[in-house]
Amino acid sequence: MEANQSRISYMPTDGLTYNPSDPRYWNENELKKEIERTFEICHGCRMCFK
Repeated sequence: MEANQSRISYMPTDGLTYNPSDPRYWNENELKKEIERTFEICHGCRMCFK
């Protein structure tokens, strides 16, 4: 994990799309941002472990 401790928004990133015809769908950097956002939300919630 990076040293950057800024808050990650619960809102989807600009790169989120479920349409494989959209160029953003194939953008590796946009996918990385969305995966990091999703991980931070999941890691902070922990509801599935209760």
